Amino acid sequence: MYETMTDQEAGLTVNQRRWLEQIRECERSGETMKGYAEARGIPVTTLYSWKKKLKQKGVLADRPSGFERVVIGDGARSANEWRVALPNGVEVAWTGSVDERSLAEVLHAALGVA
Repeated sequence: MYETMTDQEAGLTVNQRRWLEQIRECERSGETMKGYAEARGIPVTTLYSWKKKLKQKGVLADRPSGFERVVIGDGARSANEWRVALPNGVEVAWTGSVDERSLAEVLHAALGVA
């Protein structure tokens, strides 16, 4: 998969582009920054530092925090029915139980939907 390089990215050094790709790969992986860094032998502080620098350069957009206000419904639904409304307007709903990894993958994918 090829990504189009923006004008801002074209102005980056080779080292900056390498770290930008690491951070994007981390985001695509669905892993936490800590888990991604540890699995690749990268100090997590280095990954966070580069993420901050690249945000300041304007090549990484600030993403909304992972926390949103939760509204408890009127209780009319069954205890096994779940609905999550994401900040981008996408809603994810399911019934029954779901394992943590599967839910994380679905929510991560849904957050990327424009």
